[in-house]
Amino acid sequence: MPQSKKLYPYPVLEEGGYAYKDSGFSMECTPQANTQELQIMISITLINDELITLLNDDVIGLFCRVECPRTFLREVYEFNSFNETITLPKERIESVISITAFLVAKQDIKSFQNSHFSDDYAGFSFSLKKGCVIGISETVRISIRKNMNELKNIPSIFLIANSDDPAVSRISIDPEGDKIRIILPSQAYQQYKALKESRQLQPILHSMLIIPALMELFMQMKSDPDIIQYFATKRWFPILAKATGANGSELSAEGLEKQEAIELAQKILDGPITRGMTNLFEYKDEDDDEN
Repeated sequence: MPQSKKLYPYPVLEEGGYAYKDSGFSMECTPQANTQELQIMISITLINDELITLLNDDVIGLFCRVECPRTFLREVYEFNSFNETITLPKERIESVISITAFLVAKQDIKSFQNSHFSDDYAGFSFSLKKGCVIGISETVRISIRKNMNELKNIPSIFLIANSDDPAVSRISIDPEGDKIRIILPSQAYQQYKALKESRQLQPILHSMLIIPALMELFMQMKSDPDIIQYFATKRWFPILAKATGANGSELSAEGLEKQEAIELAQKILDGPITRGMTNLFEYKDEDDDEN
């Protein structure tokens, strides 16, 4: 939601405002998306020594409001420093999010003064109630659909299938269709079906199934450039090529030489091995607590 300009009966520090001189209040946001969440590194700059002193004395606070109109998300975070990272789960964000920083009185201020007031306010003091806004940054808008969708699409190009042959005891990969089929022995497939709905187990299953499949495909492409042209006719290829390019490699024999297959596969899936180990450790802690 855009931050509309509002008139206040007291000086408010804002971009393009006239209430202060030789002062500033601005914000920069750097988003980093993965398959599960969006992390936003927020860096705030406050140029006004007297306001910084009030902030350090906890008289005023530094807050950040995050809004996503599509999902009705509206969260307010209090920051303890000028550099903070917030994390938003992917299901709570869509299309565009808006971020605005505020300086807000955390207690009543009987005589609010500042030597950097503009000439219109010079020499005046103001009585402010708790909750009064003292500074407002420009609203930063971040488009997150592209990054999040690129990451979400990778598992969708794979199809976990049951082997028709009861004698099969090993996993195999079939890239011939619109999706890359990972074919499991019957018992393993039944176990997969029982586990796949667990969100906590997803990175573990990806580590066990999708990472080896990606590694196999990358090694085939690296050793035989002609197979890349053949794979390029498959519907799954453009999605994989886009994700590969986003992680610093071109989906070509030369491009795949730049990174080890296992390293690239982990990057594309946002490190499921590490996340899977973390989830297993949490399961262990829960099991220990129950015992």
